[in-house]
Amino acid sequence: MDSLRDLAGRIDDATETLAELARRLPYVGAAGDALHADGPGRPGEIGRALRRQWETILDDRVRELTGAADRLTDTAAALRTAAEWYADSDDAAEQRFLGGATGRYAESGGRYAEGGGRYAEGGGRYAEGGGRYAEGGGRGTGGEG
Repeated sequence: MDSLRDLAGRIDDATETLAELARRLPYVGAAGDALHADGPGRPGEIGRALRRQWETILDDRVRELTGAADRLTDTAAALRTAAEWYADSDDAAEQRFLGGATGRYAESGGRYAEGGGRYAEGGGRYAEGGGRYAEGGGRGTGGEG
């Protein structure tokens, strides 16, 4: 699970880099002098058209960078969620197969402690005797469902 969290951190770094590029990109470009956009006559018209086209292209790249950064943010969040789910699954399996409350939620009243919590015996979604994945019923247990 740590590798998923590490990957999410690296993706966050990439997201920050993309966001920084999106902030700076509008200021990059050819100056009006370079395109002769301030000039008179036909060369000036062509220069102004080139500058407008350049600015449109930069705006499009900023939108693409911002969109990519947003998607990467969502990806990092999904990786963190997956890491938490894997950790929860490992803890639930440890409790179930080793008996009693063990692992990171072993203290009384914890999320996986006996007598209470999401994965505890006697109650909860994954508990023995009830719930979606319980022994004797539900999906993945050999029962109907």
